[in-house]
Amino acid sequence: MTAADLHPTVPPPAGADRARRPRALRPAGAALAALLAAATFAGEPAAPPRAMAPEFEVTVADAGQARAIFKKNAWFKEFAASNLYRGTMVRLGPALFAVGRGDKDGWKGRLGDFLLDRVLAGRPMRISYFSVPSLVSPFGVTVAGLSSAERSVLHAIVGSRRSGDDVPTAVAAGDSTVTVNVTPVSVGMQRFAVVETASSIAISRDPDVAAALGARAAEAKPASAAVLDVDVAQFFSSWSVLLEKRFGVGGTLRVSFDYESGGARYVPAKAELPLRPDHLISSAELPPAVLGAIPADALFFATVSIPDPGPLSPDSVAEYLSAEPGASRAPAVPVTLLYLGVQADEKRNTEPLSAILVPAAGVDDDAEQGVQELFNRRGRYEVGTSTACKGLLAISPSQDALARINEACAGRRPSFRQAPPKLVGAFSGRPVGAAAFLNVGSYLSSALRLGWQLKGAAPEKAPPPEIADALALLDRLPMMGFSGAAAGETLVMRGVEP
Repeated sequence: MTAADLHPTVPPPAGADRARRPRALRPAGAALAALLAAATFAGEPAAPPRAMAPEFEVTVADAGQARAIFKKNAWFKEFAASNLYRGTMVRLGPALFAVGRGDKDGWKGRLGDFLLDRVLAGRPMRISYFSVPSLVSPFGVTVAGLSSAERSVLHAIVGSRRSGDDVPTAVAAGDSTVTVNVTPVSVGMQRFAVVETASSIAISRDPDVAAALGARAAEAKPASAAVLDVDVAQFFSSWSVLLEKRFGVGGTLRVSFDYESGGARYVPAKAELPLRPDHLISSAELPPAVLGAIPADALFFATVSIPDPGPLSPDSVAEYLSAEPGASRAPAVPVTLLYLGVQADEKRNTEPLSAILVPAAGVDDDAEQGVQELFNRRGRYEVGTSTACKGLLAISPSQDALARINEACAGRRPSFRQAPPKLVGAFSGRPVGAAAFLNVGSYLSSALRLGWQLKGAAPEKAPPPEIADALALLDRLPMMGFSGAAAGETLVMRGVEP
C-alpha cells in the first residue's frame, strides 16, 4: 500500500507500468529516471507538508448519548424515517451496518452498535471539519480517553479490515514536521484512513486529515455535555486581521451545550471568546431599528459593540484603524454583520446576500459618497448603501440584500422584531458587548435548496416531493441566540432558544 492508494490524485510510483514496456528498455529507463531525478531535485529540500487546522469541531463528552438521541429525540426519529436519512447512509451505511463474524472480524453484530456498546459509551468524541482544498473528505472523527481494553478492541477491528501497509504521512506541527503512520482500512466496500495512538483513534476518508488529528496532543474531556469550537481566523477569514489586530478579538470561539435528558437533545448554554488585554469590545444597547432591519428569515447575524468609527470615508477609517488601542473615547455603537444566504439565478450564477448595519443618524449624500469611495476604490466589485432604515446605514455588495433590508424596515417583510419573544429579549433591553443568532434549520435547508437549483432547477420551480420533505424536515431544526458582555479577557454570551 502506497500513498497513491489513499490519495486518488497522487500519481502511481515510477515504474508501475513497466510491465507494458519492451524488456530491453527497462534498465535504460530506470537509469534515465534516476539521472533526471538527480538533476531535477539535487539540492532542493522536500516540499513541507501543508499546515492543517480544523475550521470548526464538535465534541461530545459522552458519545454513548448518541443511542438515546437516536431513540428518544423527536426530530431524529422523524429523520430516521426520511429519504434524507437514507441518502446520508448511502456511503456511511455499508460501514456502520456491516455485520461482524466474531473473532474473524473483531466484532459481532452491526459495527455501529458494537462500537456504541463496547467503545464509545462514556468517551469523548470529536468531529472535525477542515477547510482545505483537494481533500478526499474534509471531515474526521477522533475518539479519545480510551482504556487499554478499548484500544485492543479497536486494534483488532482495524487489523481485520486493514487493506495494506501503514503509510508514513508527514504532518506540520508548528515549525517542525512529524511523521504519522496511517493505516488504510476497508469496511463494507468503503475506504478509510485510521491513526491509532496510545489513548485515541482518528478516522477519516482522507489520510492527511487522519494524520493531522492523530498527531494532536490529547485534549481534556469537555466540561459541558457538548462544545462547538470555531477558529475565528478561518471562519471570518475576510475580517480576521481587523478583528485581531484592531479590536483584540481572535482565537477560538467555544459554544457550550447542556444535555436535556427528557428530550434527548443538546441546548445552548453559553459562548466564550478570548480577548486581548487591550481589546476594544465595549457595551451598547441594540437600537430597536436594528432588529427591525433584520429580515425574519435571516440565517445568521452577529453584533459587536465597538467605539464609533465616525464617518466611513477612506481618510477617517484610516485614522480610526491606525489609532492606538484604547485611544478612542468615542461612545460604543453596535455594528451588525448580517447573512441572508446565497441565491442563484437562471444561469446558475450565485450571489451571497450579506450586509453590514451601522448606526448612523443623519446620514447625508456626502456620507454615502464617502462609503462608496471607501469600499469601491479598488474597483473589484461595487458596494451599495441604503438609508431607508431610519438611523441606520446598510452596506452590501448585493442590491437584493439591501432590498430585503429596506422591505423589513418598511414593514413589507417580517423582521426580527417578530421573532419569538425569548430571542428578541436576549438582544434588547440592556447593553450588550456582542450578540449572535443562528437559524440552524434554515441554514441547512437553504444549502440544500441552493444545491438543487444548481443542478439545473429553475428558482421558481417547485421542488419534487423528496426534496420538499427534506427541506421541511431541516427547517424544523432549532434556532438559537447568544448575547453578553466582556468579562476581563473573555467575551461571555449566554445562550437562549425560542
